[in-house]
Amino acid sequence: FGVISGSGGLMAETNGPVGNGSLSSTLTFNGANTYSGPTILGQGVTLTVGSGSSLGTSSLISLDAGSTLDVTAVSPLTLVAGQTLAGIGTVSGDITFGSGSTLSVGLSSTAVSTLTANGNLTLQSGSTNSFKVNPGASPSSDLVTGLSSVTYGGTLVVTKIGAGSFAAGNSFQLFSASTYNPSSFAALALPN
Repeated sequence: FGVISGSGGLMAETNGPVGNGSLSSTLTFNGANTYSGPTILGQGVTLTVGSGSSLGTSSLISLDAGSTLDVTAVSPLTLVAGQTLAGIGTVSGDITFGSGSTLSVGLSSTAVSTLTANGNLTLQSGSTNSFKVNPGASPSSDLVTGLSSVTYGGTLVVTKIGAGSFAAGNSFQLFSASTYNPSSFAALALPN
């Protein structure tokens, strides 16, 4: 693609089986984009952000199951105020959530989900990190997995879903990384 600008967004979905019967579609951004609308990747879509390119100030970056956002050429991809990354797909490359940006695992407010992030995750001061836990289910919490490292910061918001009850000794893994950098969240918003 060339430069994408304006208040619109990008929605990429596969239209049906291709190749050997699997759903897939690959897009590459090469321009210095300035668009501000959502970037929505449907199942089977891979979006590669090339060197010198960007997602503009896309308000929502949504990854469906089987989709991949490849930001290895621009690592780290830094989200700024007003940007949200949500979903259940895969991010390849390092990603930083700056002040005013939001990480929201999943696409449903009623089910726990997993987001795969193959790289380093940095949650800076002023970011919001939103997770769900369901003490009566298995799996019992949203999870960001595949991380090389994670650095905590900003506000961690945990919402209880489902009918289950919390019990003494409950624990919920929200991040799975090879390295957990010495850091902590500035604020916690937890269920009772």
